Order: sequence, then C-alpha cells, then structure tokens
Amino acid sequence: MGYADDYLAIVDALTAKISGIAGVNSVIFGEREHVGALKFPVVFIVPGEDTIEVASVLQQRHETVFDVILVDKKFDAEQGLREVIQLGGACYDEILKDRCLGGVAQDVLITLVDPAYSRVEQTVLHWVLLRVVVRRRRKGGQ
Repeated sequence: MGYADDYLAIVDALTAKISGIAGVNSVIFGEREHVGALKFPVVFIVPGEDTIEVASVLQQRHETVFDVILVDKKFDAEQGLREVIQLGGACYDEILKDRCLGGVAQDVLITLVDPAYSRVEQTVLHWVLLRVVVRRRRKGGQ
C-alpha cells in the first residue's frame, strides 16, 4: 500500500470506531464551515500534521495527528456540556479500546481532551476536541 492508502486506512478505522458509538449521528472527515443542516451530535475528524523520523535505512516512523471534534447543539449550557463530555468520553474509550486500530497502526494515543462551548443565537454549541496521535512505521517507497 502507498502512503495515501495507509493514511486513509487510519481515517476509515477511526470513522468505523466512532460511527458505532450510540448517540453519534454522523462522522465527517474534514471540517464544515456551515453546520446548520447537520443532525447533531456530529463528529469531525480533522487531519493534522504527520511527523516523520528515520527509523532505519529502509523505514520511517510516522506520528500522524487527527483532531476528533464532537459537536452538539443544546439550549441549556450546563446540561449540554455535561452530555457532550459524556459522549466525548465514549469516543475516547472506544478509540483506545484497540490501540492498533485493527492493524493499521502500531499505537494510538490521545494527548489532549478539550471541552468547550459557545453561544450561537439562542442555542449553545458544545464540543469536545480529542487530539489523537497515530504511530506507525512505513517502509520507504511502499
């Protein structure tokens, strides 16, 4: 498999894990500027950097970052924040249940959990950001 195949296999594995969580209505790869038409709660898998180090003459060590952002929309600020933290915790637990993502990674770490909210008109958007770091090795040119 090439680099893109390996990368997208990670995205697909994360999507499959998160899609199976009760209460998550959809999982989207990338960001959306307008979220009004989405059925909440929704999870965005936002790609980040892929840090690459030489492991040996024929191998590289990759640490690929994804921000998994769970977003919900509620009227009550406190209750909404509590609910999104519960669902974010379920995402956290599910991602770390199989730290090899079904064989596409050597290890998966969550290095940041960041819950927050913002008032938008008469509702409140709540979110939890999970910074997911996927570690893997690749042979050069394959």
